[in-house]
Amino acid sequence: MMSNAIILGIGHPPGYPLYIMLGHLWSYLPIGEVGYRINLFSAFSLSAAVGCLSVAFGRAVKAPAAGVTAALLFGFSYTPWRQGVGAEVFALHILFVSALILGCILWRDASDRGRRKVIYFGFAVFGLAAAHHHTIIFMVPGCFMWFLITRQGRAWGLTWTALALTLVLGLAPYSYLYFRAKQQKPLNWGNPCNYRLFMDHVLRRGYGTGKLNPASGTVERGGGAQAIGFFASLVRNQFPFPLILIAVGGVLLSLRQPALLWLYGWTFFINGPGFALYSDQPPVEFFMDMVERFYCISYMGVAGFISLGLAWLEEGWRQSRWARAVWLMPCLALYSLLMNWNACSQRGQYQPYDHMLAICRYLPKDAVILIDGDLPAGEWDYLHYVQGHRPDVLGVFPGLLAAPWYRNMWMRDGLGEACDQRFQEALKTAKKPAELKHTQFLLDECRARNIPVYTTSVFGETKEGHFIPEGLVFRYLSKDEIPPTPEERAEKAKEILEFLDSSQRRGNYRMDLRLQPFWLRYVIGAWVRAYRSTASDLYPKYPELAERALRKAMEMDPYSGKDRVNLALLSMDERRWEQAEQLLDEALLLEPEMPLALAAKVDLYRSQGRLEEAAAWNERLEERKRRP
Repeated sequence: MMSNAIILGIGHPPGYPLYIMLGHLWSYLPIGEVGYRINLFSAFSLSAAVGCLSVAFGRAVKAPAAGVTAALLFGFSYTPWRQGVGAEVFALHILFVSALILGCILWRDASDRGRRKVIYFGFAVFGLAAAHHHTIIFMVPGCFMWFLITRQGRAWGLTWTALALTLVLGLAPYSYLYFRAKQQKPLNWGNPCNYRLFMDHVLRRGYGTGKLNPASGTVERGGGAQAIGFFASLVRNQFPFPLILIAVGGVLLSLRQPALLWLYGWTFFINGPGFALYSDQPPVEFFMDMVERFYCISYMGVAGFISLGLAWLEEGWRQSRWARAVWLMPCLALYSLLMNWNACSQRGQYQPYDHMLAICRYLPKDAVILIDGDLPAGEWDYLHYVQGHRPDVLGVFPGLLAAPWYRNMWMRDGLGEACDQRFQEALKTAKKPAELKHTQFLLDECRARNIPVYTTSVFGETKEGHFIPEGLVFRYLSKDEIPPTPEERAEKAKEILEFLDSSQRRGNYRMDLRLQPFWLRYVIGAWVRAYRSTASDLYPKYPELAERALRKAMEMDPYSGKDRVNLALLSMDERRWEQAEQLLDEALLLEPEMPLALAAKVDLYRSQGRLEEAAAWNERLEERKRRP
């Protein structure tokens, strides 16, 4: 989304035109690099959201200190904070929902005459939010019930003009998609240049209208319970345990204020457990990390209940002799800030940028790179389209090759009109479009033109060839090509090791499952994989360089036993028995049932003639093999 905002592209469905246009305007700020400015836009959006919540919570309970504290606790909680330091659409969505909650509180407290102004404000916010993120629709029942509960026979302040304003503001930004697509600029997702493609894009028909993504609904029975359990674990990690107790107290106190109980309760439920059931995502790390961002709005409801509990404490505090110290209450948010600082601060962290920059430096002239995954795609778009790196290289996203708009774009612009015509002919002769392997067609075209092809992830065997690892990428070898000999691969690996060591790596490259999001672990994992595959190729000819590569991998992934086992095997080859035993003990401490480490233990003791110990470890290995 960062690249789309900078060059005025079209984002993935539904297009996010409002974010792109606002982000593009923000990119002209004379502050730092252009990518930093887009990140700053998210920080501004989250900060503005915290400001709205401070006013809303404070007015709702008539306790400003409690309102400010609860809003800051929300802003410094892990997941919302993460959305405020990266170029994504969720920080702006958080701002719109916060403004809606503020509008609800203002509407309750306004005079009959003032309610009309508030209703204009609310409808304008909803219209803009609808032009940004479809999940804003989940807040409609909550706001409507709030109006019913708090109306108390007074004027609604509702006019047809407000409704018309909502419609215009909600639909007007989407017109950007049509007019921009007509210009056929880069990053033109979906090419919504006519009515059918436009509606397909806005209604997200490629993902499934009304579904989060194609994976929705693929979970077996019991998946909903797993999703809710995952959500509950996230809530526990957002706020310190004493604040969870205060939130529970706030729920009990809200029983005397049914309007707040409904507003905060609905915000919590529909965007938390309700969304977990609705999205119905597979219990896999990638999907869990993706859906976690959608739960941010739910934490607003928790913060609202915390404000009620804090207001009760503030009232009792004001009646004591320590009344003036009540404004120390916002200091509670400092604990949350310090607790999440290491996990959320992105100061000096350039891992995704440096990852793709190293790949760009490695690729030969006029190559084709198959980019698999959202993160590498975003990295490539920024370096290639925004910064102009490697204009000679054609980047292709295999996951989009089935889409005609994308296929036409890369064929005509990258491989020429003739390639597009051959593809159309092959498509006509296939029994079904699915039977035509789009990636294989691209590989065949590149092979016919002697164009080198690389990929960012493992593709394995294809119909006409396979991929071999080369550092951070994999190189395609067709069946006609003679694979390199072990000696040739060792010499190539020696060059790759020097390249990896000399590549720029800024930030923390130590894997930590507790503090790092999925995308960061993905980038670190790519470097770990590169060092491991390089060590494998180096081992036959350059064991000392293989050991150096494995130690680099172990530094980056200290909680894995795999590198320690491989280092132990190297030590055993050089008869360094004590070092090998120490490494295997460390590996088994990390992964007690690791078969590779158990087998290495058996070989170690047999090599030293310690047969009784070898037999004991072999029995343990056999027992492990018998278990599923």
